[in-house]
Amino acid sequence: MTPDFPQFIKRLAPMGLRLAPHTLRKLRHATLGQIEQRLAGFLPASGLQNNPTKDHSRERIYPLHRVFWCWLWQILQCNTACREVVRQVQILFCLHGQSIDEGTSAYCQSRSKIPLALLRKWVSSSAQAARKLVPSPTFLQARPLKAVDGSSVRLADTSKNQQQFPQPHSQHPGAGFPVMKIVAFFCVASGSLLACVTGNRFQSEVSLAAQLFGSLSGGDVLVTDRGFGSFVLAALLQTLGIDLIARFPPVFGASIFAKAKD
Repeated sequence: MTPDFPQFIKRLAPMGLRLAPHTLRKLRHATLGQIEQRLAGFLPASGLQNNPTKDHSRERIYPLHRVFWCWLWQILQCNTACREVVRQVQILFCLHGQSIDEGTSAYCQSRSKIPLALLRKWVSSSAQAARKLVPSPTFLQARPLKAVDGSSVRLADTSKNQQQFPQPHSQHPGAGFPVMKIVAFFCVASGSLLACVTGNRFQSEVSLAAQLFGSLSGGDVLVTDRGFGSFVLAALLQTLGIDLIARFPPVFGASIFAKAKD
């Protein structure tokens, strides 16, 4: 949780902490209808309309727009049970004098049919909307600042996941979970997610990040931690017209200075 560049943090992130604890608490306490009311402006309305030729083609209990907000509400509730989502929908229908059963099958099936391409489009639209809310940068010649970082998550223990995302050898066979790496680019000014890529534990975060260079533009400045600090990456980004702000690993940096001194 330590900032990489504490002296510059106020200028690199002019909006400060994007999601203060009290803001997150308000979202978690919001109802399904309140979540839609507060966040709908960040997404194009046309993107939530049913597609007459594909899944979600009919206006049922869980059309595309409703299942999306249900899913988002579920995530904000720390991925609560699907039954809690259905209860929120029951309240909505009750307000209009209607009732639905509490089965979760219909919701789960509708949620599984949300197209991945549409989710990516919504992520891009929300990032653009968030960028419009932040002040124009004055630091580093007002150039756009992007950040990259990596993490990992455990997946469901299925044979397909174990094949594609094998678990570390340190784990006892049959006792661990598949591990998936995630590398993502963020807008430093707004904190919004710009692009992400996944891979297995045999792929380095740097090589995964290279797959996302197409989402960067000439003139961008990329801010990274020590994991991405290398002259090779800096040189590669220079060919794309992108500068790099990064810390180099202490041992690596010490060896460079020692050679220079000799």
